[in-house]
Amino acid sequence: MSRFKQNDRVVDGYLGAGEIFSVVYASSPKKLFGYSVLFDKTPDMRYNGGENPCLVFPDTLIKEQSQ
Repeated sequence: MSRFKQNDRVVDGYLGAGEIFSVVYASSPKKLFGYSVLFDKTPDMRYNGGENPCLVFPDTLIKEQSQ
């Protein structure tokens, strides 16, 4: 099961803050693979070819603290 859902705000230590665009599952809905995240700032060309949204593994994300 996913710890984040679509539209949740998250932070990645390298890519910054963004919003969950979609949840990506491996072979079945019970096996989480990662998240497609639409970052506020488009990543550098070295990451995902500078494309947004990006596939991000679950262990690199934390929930964004509301201000």
